[in-house]
Amino acid sequence: MKIGKQKLNDHFGKSLNVGSLSGGIYINFLYASIAETLSYVLCLVLLNRIGRRTLHCFTMLLGGISCVAIILPIIFGDQIPDVLPTLGTVFLFATPEHRCAVPGADNDTWESQGPEHDDLVRRTVPVDPTTGTWSQCLVYKHESLHKLANLANDTIECSQWVYSKENFELTFISELNIVCKDKLLLPLLNSILLGGLLGGSLILGTLADMFIPESSRWLVSRGRRQEASAIVRHAALVNKAVVPEKMLSLEDLENDRSGGKFWHLFTNPRLLVRCLIVFFNWFVITGIYYGLGLNVGSLPGDIYLNFLYASIAETLSYVLCLVLLNRIGRRTLHCFTMLLGGISCVAIILPVLFGDQNTAWVATALSMVGKFGISAAFAIIYVYTAELFPTFVRNSIMGASSVNARFGSIASPYINSLSYYVGGSIGVALPPLIFGGSAIVAGLASLWLPETHLRQLPETIEDAENFGKCAVPGADNDTWESQGLEHDDLVRRTVPVDPTTGTWSQCLVYKHESLQDLANLANDTVECSRWVYSKENFELTFISEHREEEDCGDEYPGSYRSDLRRGFRQELCRFCDPSIFYHFIPESPRWLVSRGRRQEASAIVRHAARVNKVVVSEKVLSLQDLQNDGPGVKFWQLFTHRRLLVRCLIVFFNWFIVTCIYYGLGLNVGSLSGDIYLNFLYASIAETLSYVLCLVLLNRIGRRTLHCFTMLLGGISCVAIILPVLFGDQNTAWVATALSMVGKFGISASFAIIYVFTAELFPTFVRNSIVGASSVSARFGSMASPYINSLSYYVSGSFGVALPSLIFGGSAIVAGLASLWLPETHLRQLPETIEDAENFGKKKDKNSYELAHTSSEYSDKKDILTPS
Repeated sequence: MKIGKQKLNDHFGKSLNVGSLSGGIYINFLYASIAETLSYVLCLVLLNRIGRRTLHCFTMLLGGISCVAIILPIIFGDQIPDVLPTLGTVFLFATPEHRCAVPGADNDTWESQGPEHDDLVRRTVPVDPTTGTWSQCLVYKHESLHKLANLANDTIECSQWVYSKENFELTFISELNIVCKDKLLLPLLNSILLGGLLGGSLILGTLADMFIPESSRWLVSRGRRQEASAIVRHAALVNKAVVPEKMLSLEDLENDRSGGKFWHLFTNPRLLVRCLIVFFNWFVITGIYYGLGLNVGSLPGDIYLNFLYASIAETLSYVLCLVLLNRIGRRTLHCFTMLLGGISCVAIILPVLFGDQNTAWVATALSMVGKFGISAAFAIIYVYTAELFPTFVRNSIMGASSVNARFGSIASPYINSLSYYVGGSIGVALPPLIFGGSAIVAGLASLWLPETHLRQLPETIEDAENFGKCAVPGADNDTWESQGLEHDDLVRRTVPVDPTTGTWSQCLVYKHESLQDLANLANDTVECSRWVYSKENFELTFISEHREEEDCGDEYPGSYRSDLRRGFRQELCRFCDPSIFYHFIPESPRWLVSRGRRQEASAIVRHAARVNKVVVSEKVLSLQDLQNDGPGVKFWQLFTHRRLLVRCLIVFFNWFIVTCIYYGLGLNVGSLSGDIYLNFLYASIAETLSYVLCLVLLNRIGRRTLHCFTMLLGGISCVAIILPVLFGDQNTAWVATALSMVGKFGISASFAIIYVFTAELFPTFVRNSIVGASSVSARFGSMASPYINSLSYYVSGSFGVALPSLIFGGSAIVAGLASLWLPETHLRQLPETIEDAENFGKKKDKNSYELAHTSSEYSDKKDILTPS
């Protein structure tokens, strides 16, 4: 009887609550009535099939979990993404198992209809050798079913398909046959849907603002104090709060019109960097969130269970935020969840590349961990962004961040579909690798943002700029060198000792109002904003000259760290435009011929032969056999070929990593143990020796092998630095310096090799463009290196010192191994066309390789003039 009363209470409780739900009361009542009717239909269908107890337990759990889940939109509100319509495409756009239909057989089905049907399918549809199942895109070439006796193995693309109905009776894909060559439309469909969210938010968001009360502070700043007071009074009335009249009338709220405009954020370097980091995080988080969500159907296992696991992971992530957000702060929790999600996504490549069917579940499990981390980061970024910026631009920043997020979501289907272009396991592993790598970068970048938890939030542009900065204490005649016993005592009583280094603190002073108050010594400290520097090695540097404008907590790490040289003003003025030298470099003869400028091309070849004292036949000098094949190809056409696209990505990645580590190790010389000048000399010697190595071995063992070896040498040396850093002492500090020099040797050699290797990998007409694009990738790598070096500012202890070397070494090893996917170019006929480049590396037998376009005259070693 008690159970019956409880059921009635639950039933009528939910029914009476319909009027309190969002939306129209009549519509909600209609929905509730439909739901109740459907529940009775469910009982009629399943009660005698699966039993009373099982069905009762299931329905009670369903109702209970749904009620508990109501707390999420109530507590988080807009922080939880509205994704139900979007992620529903996991099922709507699902691609069931399918194969080509038997041509002319209108009654063909996926399911077997008997031995005759199986034999007909076997003789009509070939087996895909990569999957071992029926081909999804090809059928044997037959005119009709009656000619099957004359079976020919040549195949054509099919135009009809049959689908399995085991999981789906009907989907958008199976209805419109969006498979085979048309499957490239699938990411377009998803991006259009996600793009609709962008357009809808811009339009409907503006309309929704008409029904939302304006910010009271904003109204006061615009002189509309009476409207602001009315809104505050209404809020107090609705929440039944007793508020003093002084607060209700907003007497203490100043009419401040100096808050600033949205664009003012981009005129301040500190706030500009902060905006860019926030926008990048929104872009990455949303891209990965939807990327993992839309990819649920591609994971091993049952699609419905995988979707359930993803939903549970997301729910648990919000619980994590509820528990920890106000305990450990926004920045730390955001960075942790981003790294958790990123590392999990990157780790997916291990079971994909090296696992089998027995380990397929590992990829699903890692995907769920990634979903957990990214969902938590999605919830945190809403709160964190709103607290980082001043009141007057907070809504604008949130809107701009949301726009960036929409672009991230639009990009996610295309990243997921990279497997369409890059075949094999690499293609399957590429999307999680991109997602994971970008999450790690975004998470680490968030460490440059200030913590907002338990801080007074900024209200103006000036507040936002000073967010996290300390006050300036006064001590004008202080010096690093001792001025006597009184000075030493003053320093001892003013500056605490850093327990991690045993030296004077570089960022903290004891909290005193003035030097006269030192007698009342208190151990609480504040951050300092004035420093004194040793002049033992440097009379003046950029850091010591300008650090008064920065501080320890908010300094942009590595921005000027590289300029630790004497006479920095002169060094900073030594810039020139290298483009002027291009006017003195002759153009490529092959390019000139392709543009119809044969006479100029011939003149360059004759000049080259004369300078190099080479005897070349007149036929070669006049370029008679060199065809004028027009403007050739465009740079972007490389990305339309799967093999060349992968090759480009590997090359760009290697350029980025090589340059990043090269400058990272170079800029870090001053942080190594020992004399800075000697360390710089050792690094210069190591780099010089690396070039000698390249001169000796480059044409003996080939480009690819030598590049991979030097990358692995540099990478392993950098990783090994963590051993003396974590487990050594002062007596073994020289080991870290020695390993850094070995790393410098390996990476410098790789830097020299990659120039030659890149130029030889791609066809003539796009060679300069590829080298230029690679150089751009390299510049981004060099820009990233100071920030990686400065991670020790945020990660304390020995691990923080070891972290940059670990990142440099690990990335070098990955890039070196990835270069093994590139073809060897040494002693090979270099590609001249896109077709040549695509076939470059495909061997017809063990000893021969033939390009699509060769010239008998240019194959003659006696007459050939090999371009460099």
